[in-house]
Amino acid sequence: MNEDRIRSLESERSHLISKQTELNSRLGELEEENRGLKRKLYVYENELSEERNSLNGIRRVQEQTDQALLSFRKTHDNLESQIRDLKNENNRLEAEKDSLVTQVDSLREDNARMRSCMMSLDGQKDSILVCYSFFFFFFFFYLTYFYFPWSSMC
Repeated sequence: MNEDRIRSLESERSHLISKQTELNSRLGELEEENRGLKRKLYVYENELSEERNSLNGIRRVQEQTDQALLSFRKTHDNLESQIRDLKNENNRLEAEKDSLVTQVDSLREDNARMRSCMMSLDGQKDSILVCYSFFFFFFFFYLTYFYFPWSSMC
């Protein structure tokens, strides 16, 4: 019975050694697979880090784009406001110009009317001067011949 027991234990030992060899072989395979997975993990972590860096770069660019867009919108709104103000000022100046054109036309009409009046007054003045000239001529002639007859004899 001891012999059977020894054989049984040797058989079990041999089976366990075989099992250990299989397990050691499997352990080697798993360790190799683990090293491969670690390499892949390292590659994936590097890719992930690169992607994160790229994403951070994209976020910075997005923030810069958002800032630029905000700045553009502010500039656009300011320019729109300036355009509105300039249009209002232009409309005011157009109305003022129209008023001034009306005033200039009125002044031109007044000027033409005054020139006409001045020409008429000049004509009347000339007529009066001619009349006064004839009057004084006849008056002096009359005085000379009728009141101072001796002066005409000289």
